[in-house]
Amino acid sequence: MDTFEQDPFLEEPAGGHVRPDFTVGSISQNVIKLAIYSMLAMLFHFSYSFIDMLWLGWLGRDAIAAVGAYAQFMMLLVIFNQMVAMGSLTLISRSYGAKNYDETSTVIGQTFTFKILLIAPWALLGWFFIYDALIWYGAAQNVAALGAQYGRIMLPAMPLYFSGFTLNTGFRSIGDVKKPMILAAFTMCLNIFLDWLLIYVYGLGVRGAAIASITSQIIFFAAALYIFFAGHTFVRLRLRHLLHPGFYWVKKFVRIGSPAVVGDACRFSAMFVVGKVIISFGTGAFAAYQIGGRLFELSWIPLFGLNTAVSALVGQNLGAGKPERAEKTVLWGTFAGFVIISVLAALALMFAPYFVRIFTSDVQVVSIGAGLVKFGAFALLFISIGMGLGAAFWGSGHNMPLAIVSAASLWGVQVPLVLLFVRRLGMGVSYVWLSMVIAEAAAALLTIYLFSRGGWKRKKV
Repeated sequence: MDTFEQDPFLEEPAGGHVRPDFTVGSISQNVIKLAIYSMLAMLFHFSYSFIDMLWLGWLGRDAIAAVGAYAQFMMLLVIFNQMVAMGSLTLISRSYGAKNYDETSTVIGQTFTFKILLIAPWALLGWFFIYDALIWYGAAQNVAALGAQYGRIMLPAMPLYFSGFTLNTGFRSIGDVKKPMILAAFTMCLNIFLDWLLIYVYGLGVRGAAIASITSQIIFFAAALYIFFAGHTFVRLRLRHLLHPGFYWVKKFVRIGSPAVVGDACRFSAMFVVGKVIISFGTGAFAAYQIGGRLFELSWIPLFGLNTAVSALVGQNLGAGKPERAEKTVLWGTFAGFVIISVLAALALMFAPYFVRIFTSDVQVVSIGAGLVKFGAFALLFISIGMGLGAAFWGSGHNMPLAIVSAASLWGVQVPLVLLFVRRLGMGVSYVWLSMVIAEAAAALLTIYLFSRGGWKRKKV
């Protein structure tokens, strides 16, 4: 049983569990309490793709490129997931902050059901056309074949995979961040063991990596669902919460999350264009791009942990009618994130080639990847500011400003610069990395301006 004896603000028990009130007390302590567990949980979740890439790296650049190419097409499913996720995070945290606990359970249950229905047909469509899509993307035939092998195992499990995200969001939004961290740690260890067993002992290659990943993810999903239905957290799910009649909550998800879809569509379509430019430099460059992406994901974990904690606290404080406290929470979280990222950026600049060599000894891949890591170190500083202040918009449900930031920085800055540098002027792949830094700087400046206007504090949901 969870207890919070060290906290001066305890609510009534819920199913044997004490509900903490994060709308009072020390802002910094509340952020740290939620962020540490969120960081660890995201580190363990991130390990799925990181460990797959690490094991597959020793099979050669084709295996790395294949899994990376498949990930490009997963972006479409991520867009749909984010539409629901943004709305659910806001509604769960606000209803919990307002102490409407049955409504909190209803929102979690409706998010779960809607996401399965939304993702399933797209996953089925992807299963049939993944090989053709990878060939169209520009992947070599052997890379496309490996990517299709990986994708046709992963795609059937995608509805449950993304519904697991819903349950994770539910835990975070109500402030119960310890349980998903423990589950993620267990499934990470399972994934490591299964990757070794299936990839190397049984020689299944990319198919083994896919089986290991979906097995771990399904176990996380099943365990998290059990915790909610058994009442082992601050709210309890019942069957009626999943089957609540009508489209009231679906409409709210779509209304709140639609701007996030626009922003993600801008982001992922821009990444798609940039990826096609990079793959034109050859499989080595694209493999380096995928390794660099995994390293950046690792460095973003502190930001995601802080962002997750701050977004939930913003929603809870706005639900409790405390907008000024919500603003102070965002500013504190942004400052903490910038300090952490400054240290990581310095390490990236000093040890870039060594980080890339963790995945591969291919000389070309290491050389290109090290350049990406060094440029990315500067981009991370701007990303920390944008993500830190962005928590205000995610937590409040005022997502349109972030869609504007994505469209302006990516399609107004990065994509035109990439096309200018590479297609028009014939410059090397390093100028693709430079365009990323410039775009993130523009995004940070625009986010600062939109945050300062304060519209997110007045957002009604």
